[in-house]
Amino acid sequence: MRLSWVPDLLPEISGLGFAPTPSELLAIKNSARVLSEIQKQSIVYFWGKIKATERNYLIINCYKDGLLSKKTSFATLDGVSWFGLPLVTEKVLNSTLNIRTKLTGNPLTKTTVRHPKNKVPFADIAPLVPKKPKNEEEEEEEEEKKEPKEEEEEEDKVEEEDQSEFLEEIVSEDQRVASLVYLIDLGGLIFPQDSLVWTSTQNVGYNPVFKGVSAKAGLEDFCRLNPKIRGANSRVDGLVDGMPLLSEDLPSKSWKISRTTYSSTVKIINRLWPGLIFV
Repeated sequence: MRLSWVPDLLPEISGLGFAPTPSELLAIKNSARVLSEIQKQSIVYFWGKIKATERNYLIINCYKDGLLSKKTSFATLDGVSWFGLPLVTEKVLNSTLNIRTKLTGNPLTKTTVRHPKNKVPFADIAPLVPKKPKNEEEEEEEEEKKEPKEEEEEEDKVEEEDQSEFLEEIVSEDQRVASLVYLIDLGGLIFPQDSLVWTSTQNVGYNPVFKGVSAKAGLEDFCRLNPKIRGANSRVDGLVDGMPLLSEDLPSKSWKISRTTYSSTVKIINRLWPGLIFV
């Protein structure tokens, strides 16, 4: 949601869980504009609010060269001071998916995650195979070899007892917030068909003649902005088309459209993520 749209939509989105309060909005409007100028970002929009037990995270997404360029996410707790969200790696994502505790509102909070070292059950257990019969000479040779190794094995056992069966990873709360933003944005931005135009072979922009979503619009009238699928089926007038339809998202029926009476605002509500709403 572009920051310029938030004042007009604030009465309609209030109470949805993710909407900023009037005081939060007043704070982030000016500070986000200053941040975008310092960071030299061309597009800035309000991503949403993540609720925590003590303080809430307000998130904005920034782009330097169009909506298909690299995205940078920033968060604030007071609407004035912003900090960049860390890079989400596969290792961080695997750890955050195993955390069930609530966010506190302190980005420096650390959470310890334990991963089992042996990911394959019973991988260290050898199959039961009957031993081959041995003669007396072979048995004597084995006994001679075992004697010097007994002392070494006792020392190794002490070291093995100290070793844990789990690997511990420490995850900070700002990494958890970054992972949540990453997972929600994984499929790409949601936009109405014909609302974006190609500004170049690599970038898209807002369509100046787009008049809004029709009253009978359904999920098939909205698309995902996926950079991997661009331009293949675009129409001759330059409108972005042919990107993944929201009606094809999996699992099926995970989205529903809600409209406010006497308003042109369309809310796309996710059935799986409580509080996840695109406006």
